[in-house]
Amino acid sequence: MAKFEDLIKILKQIKLTDSEKNHSRGGLLKFMADHSVRTHKLSPVPRGRFFRLMPASLIIALLVGGGVSFAAEQSLPGDILFPVKVSLNENIKTALALNAESKAKIQSALAQKRLEEAEKLAVQGRLNEATKTEIELNFANRANKVKKIVTDLEAKGNIDLAAKISSNFETALKAHQSILISLGNQKNIDEWIHPIVVTVKNHSDNIAQSRIKAESALRASTETNIVSNAMPVIGEGRGSAQVEIKVKNDEKASNQFRRAAENVRVTARRKIQEVRTFIERQKKRLSAEAVTKAEARLKIAENIIVEGNTRLEAKVWGEAFVLFQQAHRLAQEAKLLLEAAKNFNIEVEGDGQVEVEINQEIKASRQYIETQLRSKIESIKPINPMPK
Repeated sequence: MAKFEDLIKILKQIKLTDSEKNHSRGGLLKFMADHSVRTHKLSPVPRGRFFRLMPASLIIALLVGGGVSFAAEQSLPGDILFPVKVSLNENIKTALALNAESKAKIQSALAQKRLEEAEKLAVQGRLNEATKTEIELNFANRANKVKKIVTDLEAKGNIDLAAKISSNFETALKAHQSILISLGNQKNIDEWIHPIVVTVKNHSDNIAQSRIKAESALRASTETNIVSNAMPVIGEGRGSAQVEIKVKNDEKASNQFRRAAENVRVTARRKIQEVRTFIERQKKRLSAEAVTKAEARLKIAENIIVEGNTRLEAKVWGEAFVLFQQAHRLAQEAKLLLEAAKNFNIEVEGDGQVEVEINQEIKASRQYIETQLRSKIESIKPINPMPK
C-alpha cells in the first residue's frame, strides 16, 4: 500500500504544460474515436477549460487505465499518440528514477529511443522536416540531462560512476551516428539525416570529453603519486631545506577503485559473451561482412581485457578501469551495429579507427595526469630554512 501511495505522490508531481495537455488530449480523442467499442453516440467530451484544469495525475490515470499508454509506446514522431508517449509515459519513467545512475540510464535510453525512431522513419520513408525537428529537440533535451547528471557526479567526486555513464552514452551515440549515416546514403535522404547526425556528433563529442576527463582524473588519483601531503626535511648545511613529497596511501579509496575496475571487467566480459550469443542466434540474418567486423571488434576487446588484467594484478586500478571500459565500449558498439544490420539490412561502417582512437585517448590521458602532477608539485610552497 505504501508503494502505491508513493507512486501517487510522484504522479502528482508531474506537471504538464498547456501544450502537452492539448497534444495528449488530441491523441486521446483520436484514439478513442478510432477504437470505440460502443455503437451508440457518446456524449461530447469536455474541451478547452476542462482539460487545462485537469491534474496531470488524472490524465495519466485515464490514459494508463484505458490502454492508450501502451498503444502510445509503439508510436513514432508524426503519429497521433506520440505526444502521449513523450509527455506522459516518459515523464512517468523519469519521475520514478530515484538515484543518479538510474536517472542517467533512463535519460540515455530515451535519447537513444529518439535516434532509433529516426532510423525507423528513414527506412519507412517518413522522415521529413517536421519529424526531424521533433526528434532533434527531444533528443537534445534528453542528452543535455545526461550531461548534467555526469557533471553533478564529477562535482561530487563520484568520478568512476561519471566515467561509466559517459562511456555507455558515448558509445551508443557513436553507433547511432554511423547507422544514420549509412541509412542516409542508402535511402538518399541525407537532407533530413544530416542535421540529426550533426546534432548527435556534437553531443557525442561533448560526452566523450566528459568521459576522458573523468577517466583521467581517476587514473591521476590512483596511479601518479600526486602529492597529498608535504613536510620539510632539514639538511645539514646552514639554511638548507628540502621538501620531501609524502604520498598517502588511502586504503579506502584504493579498495573503491579496485572494486570499480573489477565490476567493469565483469560487465565487459558479459557484453562480449552477449554479442557472441547474438551472432550465433542471428547468423542467418547477418551478412558475412557484418559478422567479420563484429568479430574484429570483439577480438580487440578481448586483447584489451588481457592488458587490463595485467594492470589489475599490478594494482594499477585506475588504468585497469579505463582499459575495461574500452573493451566494453567496443563490444557494445559491435552489438548495436549488428542489430542495425539485422533490422535494416544495411552494412554499417563504424568509425574504422578503433585502435587509433584508443591510443590517442591514452596519450591525452597521460598528458592530463602529468599536468595535474606538475600543478600539485608547483603548489607546494618552499619552507623557510630554520635559523642557525
